[in-house]
Amino acid sequence: MSVITNYWPDPRFAHADSWDDLSGCTASSSQTLNVSANIFPTLTLESSQDGANWASKIIDVPEGAKLVIACASDGIVTSNNFSVDIWSHDSSKKFVNVGLNGGVSDEFVAPSRILVCFRAPNTGGKAKTVSRVFIGTKADYQALLNLVPSGFLAGDLMPKY
Repeated sequence: MSVITNYWPDPRFAHADSWDDLSGCTASSSQTLNVSANIFPTLTLESSQDGANWASKIIDVPEGAKLVIACASDGIVTSNNFSVDIWSHDSSKKFVNVGLNGGVSDEFVAPSRILVCFRAPNTGGKAKTVSRVFIGTKADYQALLNLVPSGFLAGDLMPKY
């Protein structure tokens, strides 16, 4: 069996309250993992205002690597309603989006640091939940799906860092 690397450093969202940037929302987490009951650690973002609201974290990844991001999330799916965006660490270039209700992004070539931006609802008082975040190569993501055919990250995948 080969090693599957997840570059997302906080799979249980234990440190969501100390992230780099919270804008127009509050972040809370549930760190409960019970795979048999289909319960996973989650990040919940509740908007405190109308407009663009988010929580973000800068992480280190291998420079030049072709990566994807995948996650599970809830909310209303529309063409502009994303759960996660990946940007350059200085927010000057957007690489990919991941839609609501899970999914995997297109591959992108990563700089050495990326900004992972979780989108909160655009309406004050509304909340969105994200879980099972994976950032890694497409080959690792496919290997993960082959190991867990019932659904990706049906377990606690430890981060690289």
